[in-house]
Amino acid sequence: MSIITVTNSQDSGPGSLRDALANAQAGDTIEFASSLANETITLTSGQLSITESITIDGSGAANLTISGNNASRVFFIAQSEDATIKDLIITNGKTTGKGGGIQVSSYSSLTLINSQVNNNTADQGGGVQVGYTSHATIINSSFDNNDGTATGSGFSAGAIATENDGSLSIKDSEFTNNRGVSGGAVYNLLGSLTVENSVFVNNTATLEGGAIFTDGANPSGPNPTSSTVGGTIRISDSWFEGNESVGGGGALYLYIYNPDQVIVENSTIINNTTTTNSKGNAQGGGIRANGNVTIRNVTLANNTTEKQGGALWLDGDSTSANAVINIENSTFSGNTATDTDGGFGGAIAINPSATATLNVTNSTIVDNYAGENGGAFWVVEPSQQTTLTNSIVANNTANDGQGTGQQVAYQLLDGGGNIEYPEPQPKNSKVTANAQVIDPQLGELQEIDGVLVRPLLKGSPAIDAGVEGGSTTDARGLTRDSQPDIGAFEYSATDTGIIISQTDGSTNVTEGGATDSYSLVLNSQPTANVTISINSGNQLTSNTNTLTFTANNWNVAQNVTVTAVNDAVAQGDRVATIQYTATSSDTDYDGITINPVSVNISDNDTPGIIISQTGGSTNVTEGGATDSYSLVLNSQPTANVTISINSGNQLTSDTNNLTFTANNWNVAQTVTVTAVNDAVAQGDRVATIQYTATSSDTDYDGITINPVSANISDNDTPNLIINETGGSTNVTEGGATDSYSLVLNSQPTADVTISINSSNQLTSDTNTLTFTAQNWNVARNVTVTAVDDAVVEGSHSGTIVITAASVDANYNQLVFPTINVGITDNDTVINGTAGRDTLTGSSSSDYITGFQGGDMLTGGAGSDQFIYTSIRDAGDTITDFQAGIDKIVLTQLFQSYSLGSLDYATATVQGYLNFRTTGSDTNVLIDPDGLLGSARSTSLITVQGVDQGTLASANNFLF
Repeated sequence: MSIITVTNSQDSGPGSLRDALANAQAGDTIEFASSLANETITLTSGQLSITESITIDGSGAANLTISGNNASRVFFIAQSEDATIKDLIITNGKTTGKGGGIQVSSYSSLTLINSQVNNNTADQGGGVQVGYTSHATIINSSFDNNDGTATGSGFSAGAIATENDGSLSIKDSEFTNNRGVSGGAVYNLLGSLTVENSVFVNNTATLEGGAIFTDGANPSGPNPTSSTVGGTIRISDSWFEGNESVGGGGALYLYIYNPDQVIVENSTIINNTTTTNSKGNAQGGGIRANGNVTIRNVTLANNTTEKQGGALWLDGDSTSANAVINIENSTFSGNTATDTDGGFGGAIAINPSATATLNVTNSTIVDNYAGENGGAFWVVEPSQQTTLTNSIVANNTANDGQGTGQQVAYQLLDGGGNIEYPEPQPKNSKVTANAQVIDPQLGELQEIDGVLVRPLLKGSPAIDAGVEGGSTTDARGLTRDSQPDIGAFEYSATDTGIIISQTDGSTNVTEGGATDSYSLVLNSQPTANVTISINSGNQLTSNTNTLTFTANNWNVAQNVTVTAVNDAVAQGDRVATIQYTATSSDTDYDGITINPVSVNISDNDTPGIIISQTGGSTNVTEGGATDSYSLVLNSQPTANVTISINSGNQLTSDTNNLTFTANNWNVAQTVTVTAVNDAVAQGDRVATIQYTATSSDTDYDGITINPVSANISDNDTPNLIINETGGSTNVTEGGATDSYSLVLNSQPTADVTISINSSNQLTSDTNTLTFTAQNWNVARNVTVTAVDDAVVEGSHSGTIVITAASVDANYNQLVFPTINVGITDNDTVINGTAGRDTLTGSSSSDYITGFQGGDMLTGGAGSDQFIYTSIRDAGDTITDFQAGIDKIVLTQLFQSYSLGSLDYATATVQGYLNFRTTGSDTNVLIDPDGLLGSARSTSLITVQGVDQGTLASANNFLF
């Protein structure tokens, strides 16, 4: 035996119920994953077939629904298989065949436990159909709104229909709003039926049997043999209400064959109805039965038929020949056979053709009505032996227009110990020959010890007036004493009391809202006034605090209206008790115990803390605006409530604790909020104020209080403040430096590293600065120096780019303004004319161009450059050339020959640049076409005092 788990709600495929059924073997159990709770498996490919004896257990997935999708039957149990189905909702099955929810094939069985069968439709058995020689057991399950009327088949009930030679057992189950043809809920054919502790409400049959229809209890049916074993239709501890039929059996149509028997016991059959069919029949507003019938400890009340037997119709066909019907400890009250033309037997009617014996023992038959004859009984044939023993027949009426048959149509046999009332009119016979004619003094129909009865009131003549040989217990199961009472109710000293009837069975009130009422009445006539004091406690008020009952009004119910005290305390929904005290000189009532009334109070007070923010929000600014909000309790506490305020590290509150008492709980207390004015640039942000409540009032202790979110506007902006000395930064090549300072304008949350990136014209005395949370506001100086190059640039500028890096996101890669630095050049330009010039440089580096005219050039100190633009500048003399320091610049000259690509090595090797020694001087010669050309070299310069070996070096020339 294996367990197969259904894991999804699909109709097919791996993990589906259909797949599990296909793979199941005999003895296996199919279960469902808990994730399928409250899910629906909708069938899209037809019914689910159970072809092995298995269990389908839905207990692991609560409220799991299997739906036929109004297109197919839900489950089909194959022949000779036994299936158990548990904890499922079987719904919306539909078929033109048998069993919309479940069909049980022949020779099979179904056990249905803790399940719901709802909204299914079939031609036979809207909910379940049980096949030939098959068995069904229904336990703690419900059937609602199933329909078996589609074809009008007489074999179809709304909830369950069976075929012959099987059995049906129903226990602890409920049948509501089902609709069938024969049997609004159940149709049982030629097999035993057991119904225990179940409820049948508002079921409807289009023919007989508003709740249940049976056709025999054994498979021989109308053809019994000497070996036939009779079956039993047994209905016990069940409730039938509001069921309807057409033709007979407003609740129960119980037809059997010899030697079957019917037993109905410990049940209530109330407010059921039978209307007239096309044949003119309407028989048994509560029960229509035949054959051997036992009705024991049953209440039939307020049932209605249009024709015969307001509560009970006993059939008279051949199967009822010599039948014995026993009615014991039963109450017939308020039943009606309404038709003035054929309304016979307000309580009980026996078919005139029946040769049956009816024994009525310890029963109460009161306030029934027949439209034509026999307000209590309609028995017209002496051969119908009807014996009445220890029973009450009172206040039954009929309206035949002749004044006859008010209680009985024919005098019944007297078993002794009977009471009838009132005195029969002239045209009426007594109910039995020796009955006492006296008011039995009965209470109204009411529930006592869980049973609907018409109790004997104190002083009733029926008390201790019965004869021996009757029932040993009453309808409630109370043991009768040696002097038994007459009727279904055995009076005892404990029956002297106060009857409290709550509206709808309970008393429910709401603070500031709905009231409710209940009534009190005495159970017996007192010998002196009885005053009942009402103590409503401090949770309730009553419209009166005392009630008085007298010997005249003792049986008239007095109403008390209950109101909840509308306090401000949140106590939750609760139960309060109303106590009673009885005082009287009647010792039976003085100090008698009166059961308290428990009142369900719905509270209109909800414990809670109401926070009201000014303008609907709380907004503060660092170093600026504050804001406020208020707190107040939603209900009055039973003890002081202290609210602790935790403002966090971003906010402060003007108080950290508030206390509310039972006196000031509804007075709002204001809290003012201020932003902490720190130096940290955090940006606009939201901070949260948390609350904790402590109190010995458990409703408020630790109650959840919604936090307040405060919007904080920051007054700190992350930036680097740059202060340039004199408002600008200016430096001179080889001369003056300058400085500026850097400082953060807000405290960082992590170290900020400042990188200083100077252009190639400048240098700084540091390339990085680090600001911390401690020194962020201490200015740091940076000194700037101009690069002292030899380039004549004139006044020019350089830049300093500053960047930041930090774990503090406010500062990381923050962009700062570029510092522009003015640079004064220390390099001099000296230009000659087209004539012969004498040019002398300065003590600094000079740029000397003589141009034409054979010029005399003196550089002076510094690194000087002698610049030649063309061959026409030839003929110059340099008087103080410093080898390795000064330079002869030939760039433009060779460009004029389109030889701009030459360098020193190429120019000398290929003969474009040549040298010649003249004494202690050296001549620099230029050949425009080099060694390969025909042009002659031209003496460009005479360099005095420098030999050729010293001058002929790349260090002395620029190309």
